[in-house]
Amino acid sequence: MGDFCLSTLSGAAGSVITCILERLWNPVERQVLYLVRYGSNLKTFKERARELEALKSDVFKSVKDAEDKGEEIKAEVLNWHVQTIQIEMYVECLEEEIEKTEGCYHMWHLDWRSRHRLSRLAVKKTAEIVEHLPKGKFEDSLSFPARPADLRSLPTSDFVPLETLSKAIHSIIDVLKDEKNKIIGVHGSGGIGKTTLMKQVVKQVDDFDKVLLVWVTQTPNLRIIQDKIAKLLGFEIEGDVEYQRAATLSQRLKHWPKILIILDDLWEKLDLATVGIPYREEHKGCKVVITSRFEDVCNEMESDKNIPIEELSEKDRLKLFKIKAGLPDSNAFDRASEEVVRQCGKLPNAIVIIGAALRNKPVKDWNDAIKKEIEKKKKDSALFTVEGIPEEMVLCVTLGYDQLKEEAKSCLQFSCLFPPYYHVSMEELVIHGLVDRLFPDAESLGEVWKEMDSVVAELKSSNLLLMDDKEGYYRIHDDTRKVIKFIANNLMAKAGLRKGWPEEEDLRECQKLSLMDCNVTSLPVQPECPQLITLFLQNNVFEDIPYCFFDGMRALNFLDLSYTGITSLPPSFQCLEKLRSLRLENTHLRDASLIKEFEELEVLVLRGSRIEHLPKGLEMMTKLKLLDISNNLFLEGIPPNLISKLSLLEELYIGNSFGDWEVEGSTNQQNAGFSEVASLTCLTVLYIHVKNTNVLSIDFDGPWRNLKRFRICVNDDYWDIASRKSMHLKNLTNPLANWVKLLLEKTEYLTFTRSRNLEDIGKIDLQGLTRWISFHLRACSIHRVFSSGLYATVSNLEDLHVEYYLEELARVCMQHSLKEVFYLEEIEEKQSGLTRLRELILVGLPKLMSIWKGNHEIAQD
Repeated sequence: MGDFCLSTLSGAAGSVITCILERLWNPVERQVLYLVRYGSNLKTFKERARELEALKSDVFKSVKDAEDKGEEIKAEVLNWHVQTIQIEMYVECLEEEIEKTEGCYHMWHLDWRSRHRLSRLAVKKTAEIVEHLPKGKFEDSLSFPARPADLRSLPTSDFVPLETLSKAIHSIIDVLKDEKNKIIGVHGSGGIGKTTLMKQVVKQVDDFDKVLLVWVTQTPNLRIIQDKIAKLLGFEIEGDVEYQRAATLSQRLKHWPKILIILDDLWEKLDLATVGIPYREEHKGCKVVITSRFEDVCNEMESDKNIPIEELSEKDRLKLFKIKAGLPDSNAFDRASEEVVRQCGKLPNAIVIIGAALRNKPVKDWNDAIKKEIEKKKKDSALFTVEGIPEEMVLCVTLGYDQLKEEAKSCLQFSCLFPPYYHVSMEELVIHGLVDRLFPDAESLGEVWKEMDSVVAELKSSNLLLMDDKEGYYRIHDDTRKVIKFIANNLMAKAGLRKGWPEEEDLRECQKLSLMDCNVTSLPVQPECPQLITLFLQNNVFEDIPYCFFDGMRALNFLDLSYTGITSLPPSFQCLEKLRSLRLENTHLRDASLIKEFEELEVLVLRGSRIEHLPKGLEMMTKLKLLDISNNLFLEGIPPNLISKLSLLEELYIGNSFGDWEVEGSTNQQNAGFSEVASLTCLTVLYIHVKNTNVLSIDFDGPWRNLKRFRICVNDDYWDIASRKSMHLKNLTNPLANWVKLLLEKTEYLTFTRSRNLEDIGKIDLQGLTRWISFHLRACSIHRVFSSGLYATVSNLEDLHVEYYLEELARVCMQHSLKEVFYLEEIEEKQSGLTRLRELILVGLPKLMSIWKGNHEIAQD
């Protein structure tokens, strides 16, 4: 019995002891395993960290795409991004300490305590990363649709208040107020001012939640109309199936309780349901206004009310001409003015053009100019017969065109190569001026730009080229376009007609051919175009170019094959020895080997293609002034000593494409060095991504003072933003190289990320920050943003973002020590600064004690 009790007690005691030992051993074992598994723990940690980095990069690109469309990023995405940066900062600090630890001790003299701590931190952070990764795989959209600008805020500086038009505006607004009227027709002859009229109506109606104004043009394209409406609503329609696109658009339009849609310049009936516009019983709050030259079109659209735009009264015609001709408001020139106005057929657009053509000319010369055109008409009436255009309009456009200099005429013809719905940019006009040698004395792009400024000013004052709502873009009135295409008999512009290649046309005399967005599915084998110098084939669906296609167009100097499905170029491409501009933007091209030995080439655009290697022989194209190889995600590298040989380069775009630039001290150099970029003394535009942070501390003599536009990202994600002058610098070092300081002083949009050696912006030793408009600080160990010494120099700053995402990481990373944003104690009351600041965002600043330290009244001013 006693033995039994003893054995029982022994067994129980043993179990307890075992239990106690197990509990004691488990923590010990865990600590021992941190040492034993040091290598594998760190390896797993780094692998998970790289996974997170890749996912963050994908999310970032999607976010940037959404932001570029003006969309609002969802809060959950922003929060995930913030948490990711927190983790990445910890990862970076931990990796640095691991590197230091392993660098200081040999394997037989290990710092066991440091390794134990680092292994434990790696395991902890690995678990956090594993938990965080799935949260970044967003199943739904990352953003909300953008809120586009309200058309009612658009400027209409070209509007002249005339009694006749004012009456028409009031009539249209009154008809819109009647609930019975759902579809309203506005009709009047071409050039009478329907578009200008509707812009004024848009500004004056306030009964609608949303107002859309869409130009339809003579050859309506259903998809383009849908895309235009969608863009005005702030979204993109996905897919190609017609009825699905219409359903998507209809559903989105129904979100607006009261919406007004203006379809401008209809030439034929348009099925609203096919487009996706809900009306009448489908959406009682939707009203549609159509403008057309023909009342029959309004009737075919089953309009509830038609409003004719009456001809201008004699008083209004005279007033409009005097304003456009720059005459004083007196009766001194009434007789001469009345004679001129009589030739304009009561068309406002004709009066505007002829008024501009005769502006600043002696009155005695007016009749001579008009008589000259009338005499031409008498000799050959066919010269003034353009289908669908009144003769008076043809006469006025011809007179205005004849008054222009040859350079301006060429630019108008060039603008007509694009579809009616396309708006031409200043950059495109400059390239045209360069390629067509419009300015023989201009040897550089910069000089061409200056000359083109004068030409565009002349065209704008002539009213033949109209300013677009978007700055730097221009358009041509439909009637003006038709007349100019008629006058320029060596030009064939079928752009936007979507009728494929012109099979029956004789192209032997044609010098400029545009089939842009023409639904060209295949190309002819060998077209005979011996005089062709310009060929636009962009925005078409063909995938192959026939073997001998270019054999019959050896004079070609301007070729655009952008946004096509081509994967290669044919052998006949090499016969284009006179080529000066080649654009292959967003094609499927992988092999660029045939782009070589084009010694006359001055503009080469390979943006967004799929090439893996730059063309061999690119270094021989020494006349290149513009090279764009940005957004080439497949590009494997740039050979050394290539970029430096392109000594005439003025514009280099290479962002989001290649970033492995070599810097001084690199061994086994396999890629181009940053010093090659610095050697381009003619450079005025530079968009570049550099991964090596050392570039910030090395002085490079270069064209930095001459840069007019730049977007430079160092060791950071490439930011494709609208700002013309931006820098995004990660792991900033101090002192900075002089070239960096110089550009910082010229920068408008600036971002500093993870710069731990930067305690005070003032210590960068900059001469002034007056150009800074936007400044973002992300995870920098800074104590003070702006001291009193810098306060007065940031007078143009509009937004300031200071974002510290990290918690304090003792012994592993720096602590967040920002205490003051603006230190103003030593500033004088009269010193101005921050008068334009509109947005101040402060995130994650645990030690922040003051935003405005010092004179608060100055801050309030």
